[in-house]
Amino acid sequence: EYPTADQVRAKFTFSYVFSPVPAAGDMRVDLPAEALDVVRAQFAKVSEQRLEAAMADAWDRVLEMARYLKAKVTTGEDGKKPRIFATSIDQAKELTELLVGLNITNDPDLEEARVALKNAIEPIDRDSLRDSDELRDSVRIKMDAILTKFDF
Repeated sequence: EYPTADQVRAKFTFSYVFSPVPAAGDMRVDLPAEALDVVRAQFAKVSEQRLEAAMADAWDRVLEMARYLKAKVTTGEDGKKPRIFATSIDQAKELTELLVGLNITNDPDLEEARVALKNAIEPIDRDSLRDSDELRDSVRIKMDAILTKFDF
């Protein structure tokens, strides 16, 4: 039920990058052209790493939510149905709205995954999901489709 120590450790990283605005007389402004190119390349690399990390986080959120919802609608081997809370559905709906802003590179695959998640959960509520095995199967199939297509 709980993540492993490695999974928790992977969620926390720290790095410091200080990048003040250069002014006249700043040593970076007065650097030779070759050294200035190295500094520019370092800033570009850090910027790209940040962008990649932001997009990876958005993908992680989508896939984690799809896995979570799939688990919530999948009947266990013992025949028991996991409890479904209204907050689970609400969090998934909030994520679909949040992903519009998180897709900063306008990744068409992320948008497709967001729309698929939204279409799977938008018409449902907790009570109908609890009461209908058919609806649970439908959501499970849709989450499987998202995970199959995008969990790379």
